[in-house]
Amino acid sequence: MTITKQKGSLKTGDKMAEIERIHGSPADRGSCDRYYGRSRNPHKFPNGTNVWPRVNTIDLTKKEIAAYNKAYDEETDRKDWGE
Repeated sequence: MTITKQKGSLKTGDKMAEIERIHGSPADRGSCDRYYGRSRNPHKFPNGTNVWPRVNTIDLTKKEIAAYNKAYDEETDRKDWGE
């Protein structure tokens, strides 16, 4: 089983901060949930996106919940559903 890492940039004010986001991490899921128009629901997939088990809010640490919420709040792109 492979967990893919994705490097990118996250704009924070006037500065660009380099981030490393692992697919399935709380930050990855928060960003994806916002992008696809899903409601806020902190979770992660420790074995990679959509590879079970899914770890729900009750089992996340405060730091993981904060990472999810930060990514959810800072995602500015939205899926164009062509409507």
